Amino acid sequence: MKRTGWIVLVLILVLAGGYLVFRWQQRSQKDPEATFIKPRIEMAGMQILHIDKDYTKGNMKILIDNPAPVGFEADSLAYQLYIAGVKVVQSSYPKHVDINSNDSSLIILPVTIKNEELIQTLKQLEQKGLDSTEYTAKANIYTDLPFLKKKPVELKVSKKLPLLRLPELKLVDADLDKLGFKQTKYSVRTEITNKNVFPFVLRNARFQMNLNGEKFTEGTMPEVVNIPAKGKATIEVPMSIKPNQLMETGIDLLKKGKKNTYLFVFEATLVDKEDNKMFDNSKLKMESSGDLRELIKNTREVIKENKKK
Repeated sequence: MKRTGWIVLVLILVLAGGYLVFRWQQRSQKDPEATFIKPRIEMAGMQILHIDKDYTKGNMKILIDNPAPVGFEADSLAYQLYIAGVKVVQSSYPKHVDINSNDSSLIILPVTIKNEELIQTLKQLEQKGLDSTEYTAKANIYTDLPFLKKKPVELKVSKKLPLLRLPELKLVDADLDKLGFKQTKYSVRTEITNKNVFPFVLRNARFQMNLNGEKFTEGTMPEVVNIPAKGKATIEVPMSIKPNQLMETGIDLLKKGKKNTYLFVFEATLVDKEDNKMFDNSKLKMESSGDLRELIKNTREVIKENKKK
């Protein structure tokens, strides 16, 4: 009797196993997506190419790993980038991407971030005393596979990275170096603040000073400028102007009376001193603007201090 019971139990298990295998095969035939092995994505890095007052532009490097024995072609790719859970990028990559079997594919996705949104997010994180946060990339891959044409392959990856804080430029004052008949030389003192946890270097700097929307003077700075981590650096920017141009500008300023403004534009190549590939010859453009009367007031105070020495 006991032997008969064991035989019945074994038969039940065999039948149950066969039924499960049958149902699985049936489901696979009806829904091939059920057996589709999703690719995995990794965030290979971020590269900042250009920073100005409105936008931060760069590239997001995504590595797509396909462990399946079958490759496929992605018709297009939609992607989003989140910083601390806040979406700062939403775009698409219209080019075809070949996802090879048992292989990885590196895709470089262009990224444009509105600095207004980025600054708001950074301020909230700074208030919490954070120097790093979670960056999340989401990608929807649209493919030519018959059973995936109706909906994309959804992929997601997160990585903790340092906060990217935008450098800040402030025009402090100006100092008259030489007043001559052929040329007048003066220097403008600027202050660059770096709130990042890493230092960086500015090279190949060039500048332009505008008064009331018109170009007043411009020039270049061959010196290398070192900006410390979480620190400031003061830069003396040399400028020169011809007497006739100075006279024309002076007359124009008198006509406009008190409504005179300045705009100082500073551009340079930004390189991370610690060989961080995030800044690989990034182009940095900073601006400082304000009331010309305030700048003249500060300049007079500097001249008085220099006379006392």
